[in-house]
Amino acid sequence: MNTREQVINYVRHLVDLTFLDDEMRARPTKVQTAVSTTCNLKCPLCLRESMGIRENLFMDFGEFERKLPELEEAACVSLFGLGEPFLHPRFFEFVEACKARRISVATSTHGMSLTPEVRERLVAVGLDDLHISMDGTTRAVFERLRAGAKFDTVVEQVTALAALKRERGVDRPRLNVNMTLSKYNVRQAPAMARLAHRMGCQSVSYSSAVAYKPEDEDISVLDTPIIERMLQRAKVLADRLGLGFSFWRQKAVGYRGELYDQTSAYGCVQLNGDMTIERNGRMKMCCYIEEDIEDVWGEGPAAAFNGPNMRAARRKLREGRVRTECQGCLYLRERTPFWVQSLLNEAQRVVTHNHLLTEEDRAELRRLLAETQARKDAMWPEHGGGASAQDSAGAALAHEVATVY
Repeated sequence: MNTREQVINYVRHLVDLTFLDDEMRARPTKVQTAVSTTCNLKCPLCLRESMGIRENLFMDFGEFERKLPELEEAACVSLFGLGEPFLHPRFFEFVEACKARRISVATSTHGMSLTPEVRERLVAVGLDDLHISMDGTTRAVFERLRAGAKFDTVVEQVTALAALKRERGVDRPRLNVNMTLSKYNVRQAPAMARLAHRMGCQSVSYSSAVAYKPEDEDISVLDTPIIERMLQRAKVLADRLGLGFSFWRQKAVGYRGELYDQTSAYGCVQLNGDMTIERNGRMKMCCYIEEDIEDVWGEGPAAAFNGPNMRAARRKLREGRVRTECQGCLYLRERTPFWVQSLLNEAQRVVTHNHLLTEEDRAELRRLLAETQARKDAMWPEHGGGASAQDSAGAALAHEVATVY
């Protein structure tokens, strides 16, 4: 259940996604929080192994709890990171603190941590979404790509968690299996949908593998006929089994750019809406770029989100200066009149129809939307205001990249 404050924040977030300003009106709508950099697996395609990252530490819960009031307008806090979240000795306190503020909470696991005790606590605490990383449907492929995990153990524990939910009559956590597709496992994509259904999960998702070093580039199958065929088969099977289905297109490599027109303006959906907090409280531009640019623990989340480095990064995109890592990324968008109008149309829909808003809220938000509409019309007078066929297509895209209330 969203709160009134979260809905107001979402409307402001839609205005921020127009990329007309580098200072954000909204607080972060999604918070990626690296609670753990400790892991007991050695998965060969993971950034930890590829780049030799060996930090094994945990986020300070006290610091997180102190900063949480500035994050309570977020729709979701994701307790992720380059580690296994359930190894954090205070993991469930993170969940409880967020749930007490009516913030949705998600996390991921390699599946080996889903012991009977953890399963009981997951159901009791009301975690909203649990993503289980499984990169193979046979023991040989799974245990090669998830080195240190046992295929049979993970299948048994996920199945037991789904059974516990049914026994308790609850629908949380929603269980999603995620498979990172590479040359090693792409042909098993359809079978993963069948396995997810057999274990009692609600959805299956796929992402494309990222090569972190040039010598590993051949692992990617992105934009090849085989991944297209396998995903299509997986989608048909998921639909037949009543599973949710999604594909997360990750840029195959982070070290190669593409040609961008520097006379155009761009923006990043993550940079204008998400906050990625590292284990030590430092803020990154996104989960794909490793450099730290703001100090969330020191400055506070609100100040860090609009810190000088964040605003400078947004300005560079608007000036057409797209850094190599961002080129070809799913989150990068060109600022066009159709993009801007689609977001304004979506914001108008929320303001008109969301029952949590008061009349005073609607009046204030409509003033903001009118001002933004006027700016857009002045920039593209030939485009005009209101909806068009292209705007409607853009609205569908806006639903994909923003949290919809």
